[in-house]
Parts: sequence; structure tokens; C-alpha cells
Amino acid sequence: MSVGARLKEIRKISKLNQQNFAEKLKVTDKTYWNYEKDVSDISVSCLTNLFTLFNVNLNWLITGEGEMFLSDKNDDFDKKVESKINEVLSKHKLIEK
Repeated sequence: MSVGARLKEIRKISKLNQQNFAEKLKVTDKTYWNYEKDVSDISVSCLTNLFTLFNVNLNWLITGEGEMFLSDKNDDFDKKVESKINEVLSKHKLIEK
């Protein structure tokens, strides 16, 4: 299964259409369509939104390994990962501090 197919699976489980899912991820409809159809790679900011908004296991999204969603048991770990993602995004000026 491709990254786009896994992304579509997340969207379907979230019971959102492409337009609504794109809005939540803060991307255009066309950009999201390109992600889901594997036309283009998912941006770092979109990956961050998938993680923070939907608790998506990014390892699963990229590799297909593990569970689709992170469990609440890993809350401390999740916060560390989110902090690291934000640190990297800030460093590369993809988001403001």
C-alpha cells in the first residue's frame, strides 16, 4: 500500500471528504489530491498536522509498519515527538517560534 493509499484510509476513517480533510490539514484541495494520488510527496507541515490533529503514527504512514494511530499510552512520547517536529520546522523557518 502506498503513502497516498494510507492517507486516504486515514481520511475515510475520519469520515471526511477530500475537501474537508484538506482544510483540516491546511492545504488546498489540489495539493491534498496530489498527496492521496501519490503525485507529490507530503509536506513536513502536513505531516505535522496529521500527527497533531489526528494522532497519526507517521512511521505507519510512511512505511506501513506499526499501528495507524498512536495510542494514548504514549502521550509523553508523543509530546516529545511533537516538540522535536516543531523544533526542526522552526529551525528551517517552516513555522514561526
